[in-house]
Amino acid sequence: MLVAAIGAAVMGYLILSRYIFPVYREVLGVMGTPSEMGTVVALLVVVIVVVILKAMSGKGTPLEGGLPSGHAAVAFAIATSVTLNTQDPITSVLTITLAVMVSHSRLLLRYHTLREVLLGAVTGIAVTLAILVLFKLAG
Repeated sequence: MLVAAIGAAVMGYLILSRYIFPVYREVLGVMGTPSEMGTVVALLVVVIVVVILKAMSGKGTPLEGGLPSGHAAVAFAIATSVTLNTQDPITSVLTITLAVMVSHSRLLLRYHTLREVLLGAVTGIAVTLAILVLFKLAG
């Protein structure tokens, strides 16, 4: 219920903000460009998708263990976002390396299997790409 409520609140805000809350547009302008806002939305959506997938898989709990790895999903979502926003090879390689290290830590601590970590990485990358493309098309 909490995940559904948060998802509904985020979607309602994204859909209605430009019509009902024109003042918030100025506040969002202070916060950053559409790509920066897209990054924030992408990270929120990645967390929501991971919690939903964990609940559906029935393995572990929505906040610990299970399928997919939330740490890997968020780490690779951040790496994808940084790569697309900076377009700097060195920064990209460093953030991807950090994402791999986060994912590897989940394996070393035996919280996840390789399959769970890989699915988390793919989930983070795919959701972030989709959200950032949508923000680019809308902007």
